[in-house]
Amino acid sequence: MPATTSRLALDPSPKAAQQTARQSSKTRLLKLGRQFHLYIGVFSAPALLFFALSGALQTFSLHEAKKGSDYKPPRWIVVMGEIHKKQAIEPPIHKSQSAVTEAVQTPDRDGVKDTSRGINHAPPRSAHHPILLKVFFVIVSLGFFSSVLTGVYMSYKYNRNPRLVTAVLLVGFITPVLLLLA
Repeated sequence: MPATTSRLALDPSPKAAQQTARQSSKTRLLKLGRQFHLYIGVFSAPALLFFALSGALQTFSLHEAKKGSDYKPPRWIVVMGEIHKKQAIEPPIHKSQSAVTEAVQTPDRDGVKDTSRGINHAPPRSAHHPILLKVFFVIVSLGFFSSVLTGVYMSYKYNRNPRLVTAVLLVGFITPVLLLLA
């Protein structure tokens, strides 16, 4: 490409000048696209890291306690799960017993519920053991997490303006926090 550009630069014809202008226009457009990609990626990085981590935790239901289990999730995992799923900090208040009874007596779209005993006559589902799929999604989440971190590192390493990168990264971190607290 440089040899062609230098050869075109030596050619005084109008056609060569147009071709050189087109190439420099494409080069500017490519540079603008790379800059846009860089700053959008840096701005999005904090949210992407958050969703990758919270999604990995939710894959194994680490954000919620199961009935009959002694496991009580740490508060920070519960909060991350609520932000991920409901865009709220506090988990919802559990339904009262009357709300549960009322829900049992309403028809279900999968089958008809027996309102006298709360039994669902939906067709039985086959047993499904998704452990391999869960492991796959955790690996994908960790790969995504490390890819985003690598992108942030590269934005500092190969950019001429690390202050601007830091400013955009901070705005990408502060914006969702302020929106969450508003």
